Amino acid sequence: MGEWGGNFLEHQLCQNFKLWQSAYRKSDVLGLLGVLERERRDSEEG
Repeated sequence: MGEWGGNFLEHQLCQNFKLWQSAYRKSDVLGLLGVLERERRDSEEG
């Protein structure tokens, strides 16, 4: 039971980590696009 429980927990953590990583990458890209968009707008106004 102990061994299986540990493996199960590791598996869950791994899955969560993968999900978190992809979500983080998405928000990273969106954040970057937001910054570029803002800079473009600033240069147009200026």
